[in-house]
Amino acid sequence: MRHYAMVVGLLAALLAVASGCKSGGGQNASEPTPAARQAPAARPHAEAAAKTEPASQEPVAAADVAATPIAWETDLDAGLQRAKTEGKPLMVDFYADWCVFCHRLDDETYSDAEVQREAARFVCVKVDTEARSDLKTKYGIQGLPTVVLLASDGHEVHRIKGYLPPGEFIREIEKGPGS
Repeated sequence: MRHYAMVVGLLAALLAVASGCKSGGGQNASEPTPAARQAPAARPHAEAAAKTEPASQEPVAAADVAATPIAWETDLDAGLQRAKTEGKPLMVDFYADWCVFCHRLDDETYSDAEVQREAARFVCVKVDTEARSDLKTKYGIQGLPTVVLLASDGHEVHRIKGYLPPGEFIREIEKGPGS
């Protein structure tokens, strides 16, 4: 009987811990909410990082310059127009709110300082494939995430399929236009 009570006590403790691991009022943490897919620059923790002041006014090498969170456009047509005006290539991130690896790309790759510095040479656009299925079809997006690198005139130069960690992502975007 004593062993039975210990087992029941352990099971009760496990259930309490397991229920405490859920987030969002019982919603599974692996099921992202639409608000969680906001561009990293729009998230509160990214805003705090963006407000950090430099420690000194001395000149520093380009690699030492603090990275700035990626400023994402949400309108591909506006991004294309801006790219033509500024003579910059485009980095277009096709995503969906439900895509776990899209969230990893936001949280782990786009938040990396080296990726942010490299992305600064692009006009960056996020396309929600659930809202813009026409663009998903036009660009032949088969899986998510997919990042399409376009020249400033809009023609595709390179495509990155799936999640990549920061170092691999940088090597891939260096294959794109303007490298």
